[in-house]
Amino acid sequence: MDVPCEAFPADDLESVVASITRLLDMLGMARDEVLDVEQLAYAAGLSVGRVQTLLDDPGAPDPEEGLGETAGMGEKFSPTAERFRQRLAFLRATRLRSNGQPYTLAEIGAGSHMSGSQVSLLLIGRRRPTFQHAEDLGRFYKVPPGFFSATDSQALHRVLKPIEQMLLNAALYQQKGITQFALRSRDLAEADPTVGAALRDALTLALTETDSEVREISQEMLSLPAPSRRRVLPQIKRLLGRARMENEGKPDPSPLPEP
Repeated sequence: MDVPCEAFPADDLESVVASITRLLDMLGMARDEVLDVEQLAYAAGLSVGRVQTLLDDPGAPDPEEGLGETAGMGEKFSPTAERFRQRLAFLRATRLRSNGQPYTLAEIGAGSHMSGSQVSLLLIGRRRPTFQHAEDLGRFYKVPPGFFSATDSQALHRVLKPIEQMLLNAALYQQKGITQFALRSRDLAEADPTVGAALRDALTLALTETDSEVREISQEMLSLPAPSRRRVLPQIKRLLGRARMENEGKPDPSPLPEP
């Protein structure tokens, strides 16, 4: 039985990369200031080179080489099953014990309700993985659901979404002078504590200097799905620009279109 594709959003990497690019332009920041490619790779379960390729070309197809090859016992596994094997090998190489050494097969097995020999067979592609394997190994390595079965673009999309959200927050508060964050994506695998702390500090400053109406608008914006935010944000910017020109006594050269 192949690993089922856990509930995961459809590939939308091009959209989120384009959104991050626009937000960085708005904030006057460079991509390298915000996106730590090595940490993105660590969190997504991809190589650094693959992450860089997808950032430069989000529409690049997943590599087919090595996926769906015949297993050692004469059995042909699906690309999803081979992807599971690759991600498990990635975790064993990157999630190390405190002494810097990989967990032994016996340790992985003991923490995942299977034997060390079963783990070995999964790693070399001689055992067909199941959903239970993905769940137990995911719990052992503390990775989110979908880690083992997501396509490369889905995996990178997942780790970029929190960064997009933080940049959107920063853009919403840009008029309060919060324009430059040390937004680096360190410790993404640990829920972005560094980036999150910087954002919380900035938002605290903004919220202490603004009124309830602004807070209400920002909360409404943050509650919208990403596609809706992308449609609404340009209209909000237009409204802000129009209000600013009215305050300065300048005519609005392009009235807002009818809704």
